[in-house]
Amino acid sequence: MSKNPLAALALACALLTACGSETYSGAKPESEAEDPAKLVQECPPIVAKAPASALNQVQPGAEFTADLGDGRQAELTVDGAQIVRSVPDRFGKSGSFRAPADASLLVLNVRFVNRSEESLEAADTIGKSFDVRTDDNLFKRADATEACSTISPSSASEKDKTTSPETDVSKGDGYSTVLVYTVPTADIMKSGLSWASATARVQVPLQIKQSN
Repeated sequence: MSKNPLAALALACALLTACGSETYSGAKPESEAEDPAKLVQECPPIVAKAPASALNQVQPGAEFTADLGDGRQAELTVDGAQIVRSVPDRFGKSGSFRAPADASLLVLNVRFVNRSEESLEAADTIGKSFDVRTDDNLFKRADATEACSTISPSSASEKDKTTSPETDVSKGDGYSTVLVYTVPTADIMKSGLSWASATARVQVPLQIKQSN
């Protein structure tokens, strides 16, 4: 054996495939790692029973003031609702969000203006108090599932002139935003689908269009 320590080290390296090239068995080499753009996160419907309560009806496109409790108020306008196949994940590790095979992603465009003394954000106010409603069921925002928590912010874009619903605004300020719900396809086909809040005691019939 060589008495030269450097020569011994060189010989040891030559006997290995490569010095320091071993990959931990639980991790994939970079070349074999899954492409994040191909990953899909499924967002299931979050359903609850609709309470038997009479709500005031607001016409689609009409501006109205919603009392959100605890002295909080917001001026709202539902500008539209559309079904989309998927939503690119702009903030997480998923390539995109999708609904299960028997459901659809329903994207609502809402104009939100803060009418309270304190700062408010759409996600924490109308996002929690308004649901998509059928005669029997309420469907919560898809963001309520932890794995899909960024789906609504991911749907907002400068191109559409919409702002993330997690943006705070002061009294008198507002923005156009988007809220995403997962709704079973069978329920979307029913008449009487609306965006409703028992807290604000109001519902807005939804006129849905299919995304291209």
